[in-house]
Amino acid sequence: MDIFKVISNVFVQNGLVFSFMLIGLITLITYRISALTKGKIHGSAIAIFAGLILAYIGGITTGGSKGLASIPLFAGVGMMGGGMFRDFAIVSTAFGADLREIKKCGVVGVVSLLLGILSSFVVGCVMAYFMGYPDVVSMVTIGAGGLYLCCGPCYRCGTWCII
Repeated sequence: MDIFKVISNVFVQNGLVFSFMLIGLITLITYRISALTKGKIHGSAIAIFAGLILAYIGGITTGGSKGLASIPLFAGVGMMGGGMFRDFAIVSTAFGADLREIKKCGVVGVVSLLLGILSSFVVGCVMAYFMGYPDVVSMVTIGAGGLYLCCGPCYRCGTWCII
């Protein structure tokens, strides 16, 4: 039996493991590309762009039904997507926060951070309500999503910043 066929079968049968390997490889490559820009373009931004390109290619290839996840080799990406990847990204971001750096900002920095977090969350909740999601669970979920998109760890110092 051909070695590539064996490897392909193992990856198809263990789709979630392959998807983590694929995301890790994409992250490694994009952070290496980011190093070439001397940090002017962050590796995560390049990785997001690469993911969008892969999703577009998957959508064209499969007729737009499930995108990349319609291809058996990449079915694990569909399992990993959504809630699992969101939670993984949130936990990874939290590990980027450094309390020592936050203390260096002083009172003004901490107040600014708290006001930025609160305002981003409230705006997300209000937008959810006006877009037709009046239940509390949906409003909080969309508000937290707005917060996550507006706040994140600074790639230069590791503290949480308002973007």
